Amino acid sequence: MKLKSILVSSLLILFCMSMLSVAQASGWELVFETQRGMPSGWFNQLIVHPKDPNTLFAATEGAGFIVSNDGGKTWTPKNQGITTAEEGTVSGYQARCMVLVPSNPESAYVGMAAFGVFKTTDGGNTWKDINSTLEDTFTKAMVMHPKDTNTLYLGTDGGGMYRYDVSKDEWLEVVSGLKNTYIKDIAMDPDDPKLLYVTTDNGISKTANGADKWTLISNGVTSRTVYCIEVDPKKSQNSLCRNRDWRTFQDY
Repeated sequence: MKLKSILVSSLLILFCMSMLSVAQASGWELVFETQRGMPSGWFNQLIVHPKDPNTLFAATEGAGFIVSNDGGKTWTPKNQGITTAEEGTVSGYQARCMVLVPSNPESAYVGMAAFGVFKTTDGGNTWKDINSTLEDTFTKAMVMHPKDTNTLYLGTDGGGMYRYDVSKDEWLEVVSGLKNTYIKDIAMDPDDPKLLYVTTDNGISKTANGADKWTLISNGVTSRTVYCIEVDPKKSQNSLCRNRDWRTFQDY
């Protein structure tokens, strides 16, 4: 098992090095640079419109929810209706995570740092506060059921894990079995949406019943803190995560 682990790690390192060399060889092109006076910050998440690749949505630290209709050359902040603001940023809008509704990409949800979740049905032109049953908490990661868009999952940095019932406009805390509630990332099995993984300050946890019960599955992970995880879309029993040491990847 140790030899297999070393071999897998070696292959992953070689793959990452090869991808890096390809990127270096082909080069990168700057498609957007912040204009003087424009509220800005780093990109927390970027989503490409599933039907129009020139339309991009971004959750940013400072400019909030921004949209590009020309492949990223220009961007427009769209935060009308997001009524809370963070101190310490130019505009006060700290968008940490977001999801688009698969069947209707004009509908989206965005997590605004310590101010909960907001919903738009018109591509970000207007937003609605949907925090009536969600306690004040730092939003961190979101994922939506690919077919049942009435179900949305939210991971928070300090406040736990929640499942949102769109039809009832209700958040339910789902942390049974989670040893640590500082959620870093969420991944959903594309073949079985009741199967989810979360990364935390205590490793990786898994649920097989839609988040009602979680089990810690961190055997082999070299650091307690795990930042992100991804499920193989073609072979969902395989997953890849990144822990505190950025050079170390773990394969499940």
